[in-house]
Amino acid sequence: MMLIEALEEAARTERGIDFVQGRGAAPERLGYADFARAAAQAAGGLVARLGDERRPVLLVMPNGKELLTSFFGAMMAGKIPAILPPPRAFSEPATWVAGLVATAAHADGAAVVTTPTVARLIAEHPHGVGLRVVEVGGILGGPALGARACAPGDTAFLQFTSGSLGAPKGVVISHRAAHADAAAIAERVAVAPGDVGLFWVPLAHDMALLSFLMMLVGRIDQIAMPTERFAIDPAAWLELVAERATLTVGPPFAFGMALDRLEKKGVRPDFSRLRGAVVGAEPIDAAILRRFLSTLAPAGLRDPVFMPSYGLAELTCVGCLGAAGAPLVTARHAIDGRREVELVGHGPPLSGHEVRVVRDDGSEARAGEVGRIQLRGPAAMDGYWRTPEATREAFDGDWVVTGDLGFVAEHEAGSMLFIAGREKDLIIVRGRHFFPEEIEALVVEVPGVRARGALCFGEVDPGGGTERVTVCVELEAGAEAGAVERAIRRAVADEYDLALAAVVPVGTGALPRTTSGKLRRSRARQLWGVAAG
Repeated sequence: MMLIEALEEAARTERGIDFVQGRGAAPERLGYADFARAAAQAAGGLVARLGDERRPVLLVMPNGKELLTSFFGAMMAGKIPAILPPPRAFSEPATWVAGLVATAAHADGAAVVTTPTVARLIAEHPHGVGLRVVEVGGILGGPALGARACAPGDTAFLQFTSGSLGAPKGVVISHRAAHADAAAIAERVAVAPGDVGLFWVPLAHDMALLSFLMMLVGRIDQIAMPTERFAIDPAAWLELVAERATLTVGPPFAFGMALDRLEKKGVRPDFSRLRGAVVGAEPIDAAILRRFLSTLAPAGLRDPVFMPSYGLAELTCVGCLGAAGAPLVTARHAIDGRREVELVGHGPPLSGHEVRVVRDDGSEARAGEVGRIQLRGPAAMDGYWRTPEATREAFDGDWVVTGDLGFVAEHEAGSMLFIAGREKDLIIVRGRHFFPEEIEALVVEVPGVRARGALCFGEVDPGGGTERVTVCVELEAGAEAGAVERAIRRAVADEYDLALAAVVPVGTGALPRTTSGKLRRSRARQLWGVAAG
C-alpha cells in the first residue's frame, strides 16, 4: 500500500492529530479528513510555485501542521519530500546555510520550503545565493490538487541520515517500504482504536517520522508536540503523556531528563493510562529505564511499559522491537573476555523482517557471539540518492549492513537482538577492545561532569603501536577542570587499566550530536583529535 492510500483510509475515521501550541494554549485539532484536504492544498501550492517536475523538495521547518501538510502535499504533487531540521539557536549561520546548499545540490538542485525566519537567514548569507527558497505560507490554503498517480515501488521520500559516522546521505524510501515498516510497528505495538500516541522528537529524525506514520497507518489519534517545548521543559512531555497518551516514543536520555525535571517540579501526575513507550535511537541504558519505572510506579505507571527498538534509516526506521506488554530483557556480556556490561534486548525482528550476525569472514555467528549486525525485509531502502558506490557498500546481497556490532540470543519471545556498539567506534588498545559507551558511562559519574556530558573516541596514535583514547567532557558550572581531569584519568585507569591520551573540556552543549541526541564521535574526532590539534 502507498502512504497516500493510508491517509485516505484514515480520513474516513473520526480520528486525527492534535498540534500542541505554546504553553497555556489549546491544541489545534485537525481530523485526518481535514489534514488530507490541507495536504491537497499544499500539493496545489507546490505545483503552482515549483512546477510539476518529479524532483526532491527540502522541507526545513519545526514540528507542526505546516511541516506535515507540506510533507504529504509534496507526495501528492508527485514530488519527493525530505525533512531537514531548522538551524539550532547556537548554530553558526554561515556553516548551516552552506550545509543546506550542499544538500540541495546533491538532491538535484532541490528547492527549499521553509519558514519566513529561516528564509531570511538564507537570504542574508552569500552561500544561499542561487538556492530556490519558498516560504511555506505561500503554498498553503490555495486550490487543492488531486493526488498524482504513483506505484508502491515509487520513491515516497528521502531521509537524510544524521551523519553520526560521516557526511549525511539521502536514503531513498519507497511507498512500499515506508508502509511496511509503519504497519509492522503498529502490529508489534498492538495499536487499538482507543490509543492516543504522542511524539516530540524532530520529524527530521526517522524515529519521529515513523511514529507519525505508524499512528496514521494504525488510524489512531496522535499528538504532535513541538521539540522546542521539550527542550525548554522536558517534564512537559511527561505531563502531557500522563494527561492524554497511551503510547509515546523517545530516546533513552529523554526519559531520564524528563524524569529529573518532573521530580524537581515536585509533581506526580497519574501515569495509569500509559501502556507503551518505544525507546531507541541511541544505546539504551537499562538503569535509566529501571529508575523511570520504579520512580513512577507509585503514580500508576505499569511495568512492563518499555518497548526497546533498534533500526536505522536504511531500513526506513525500525527493524527489531520489543512487544507491547513484554518484560524488559537484559543480558550480561563480557567484553574482551573480562569486563562485563549489561545490554538491553531490542526485541525480535518485526513481522516480515530478519536479523543475522556475521563474522569477519562473512559466515553466520553462533548464538551469543558478537559480530556484524545485518537486517533485511520489506522496509529496506532502495539505496542512497545518486550515490551508487555507497549503495553497493550498504548491502550484503539483500541484507542491509548496519555498521553495528552485537549478538542474537534465543528468548521465549523469539530471537532477541543485543547491541554492543558501533563497529567504526570500536577502540582497540594493545589487542583489547573497548566500546566508547562503557567509558562514557563511567566518566559521567565523576563529580564535576555534566549529565550526558562525556564523549570518548579512539584514533591511530601517530607515534605508532596502538590507538590513543580521548575523552571530551562538558563540565558543571564551577567545576575545576584540572581536578576533574585527574579524577577522570584515575577512574578510567582503575576500572579499565587504561591510560587516557587526552581529556578535553568543551563548552556546554558543544559535544556534537545527531537530531536524536546520539553522539557523533567521528565529528568529535575531527574537532579534537590528534590531526585537529
